[in-house]
Amino acid sequence: NTSLEQLCLSFNEFQGIEVAMALKGLLETNNIIKVFRIWGSSFGTGGAALIAKGLMKNHGLRELYLGDCGIGDDGAAAFAGALQANKSLKILCLANSGIGTKGANKLASVLQCNFTLEELQIHSFEVDDETDEFCAVIGEIKHLLHLNRSGRKNIYKNDVTLPHPLWANVLAKVSDQPDVLNSFLKAKPDLFSNK
Repeated sequence: NTSLEQLCLSFNEFQGIEVAMALKGLLETNNIIKVFRIWGSSFGTGGAALIAKGLMKNHGLRELYLGDCGIGDDGAAAFAGALQANKSLKILCLANSGIGTKGANKLASVLQCNFTLEELQIHSFEVDDETDEFCAVIGEIKHLLHLNRSGRKNIYKNDVTLPHPLWANVLAKVSDQPDVLNSFLKAKPDLFSNK
């Protein structure tokens, strides 16, 4: 089918690896669907890992809603891995899926190199994780998503992506002025250090 752009399978209470495997196959082979909703299914960590693998190969999906699917921190880590490869997804909803500080940290880390995701929903009524660390990670995620919505891009020099600290905030604003950027980089060789 080349005309189906939205698919809603929410609240069908799908369970098990077999369903997750089928969804993985769908995501790997279908770049026509733009919006996919599958709220309220119990995939768990293993199912989340399969769906995330499908997302890695998908280049058409713009919105994925997997709220209330019980993926937990390990499932969030699987989706973080998928977001390293997927550069088309704009919205990812993993709300009410038991994601705590560990999973939020994985998702925040991937947002350092994923500039296309504009909305990430991981709030949960199931996890009692209102620690300072969790709140700080949520703040970082919100900041990076704001930068993505503002058009943040990688900074390149001679077709090489520069180290991540270089494009943080200020440099992202001057990336379209290569002379200014090159002068700055020459004056700060210590920024290339991995120490």
